[in-house]
Amino acid sequence: MKVNSTISLRSAKLEDAEIILDWENNLENWAVSSNNSPYSLIDIQMLIISLRNVRKACQARFMIIHKSSNEILGSVDLYEIDWGNKTAGVGVLISSKKYRSKGFASEALLLLEELAINEWELKHFNAEVHLTNIPSLKLFEKCGYKKKDGVIKAKSPNGDYIETILFEKWLND
Repeated sequence: MKVNSTISLRSAKLEDAEIILDWENNLENWAVSSNNSPYSLIDIQMLIISLRNVRKACQARFMIIHKSSNEILGSVDLYEIDWGNKTAGVGVLISSKKYRSKGFASEALLLLEELAINEWELKHFNAEVHLTNIPSLKLFEKCGYKKKDGVIKAKSPNGDYIETILFEKWLND
């Protein structure tokens, strides 16, 4: 477990499955993610079990825990980990609006970077952010991520196209 001043990160556990299911099936979250179909509780439980072996799963999910209240604030994820090139995609969710814009997401990203460097020797993170997700655009810029040239257009669940910008960060820069 990685600990900082106000939050800590811990690996997702089976007892987190219902809260993760709520997040994954929340249509508001779909608007800022690449998710476009609902998950079942079994899907989430199987994901959590697979994440016990990060190297094999090539992904990791950490719950963001508020130290003083022990409340789960959200999660921070690594996905598409490329062990050969030491790169990974990164995403973060602060689930409750009352905890957003309070620095928890940036703190979680910084803790995840430290963990990724020390545990897995990862060197590069990238993030895809919808252009309409202003808070996430600001978050990644604040945390030292650089915008890559160009915009990607992805199809949304309702058939519209969503413009996405790519961010990258070289760890230990």
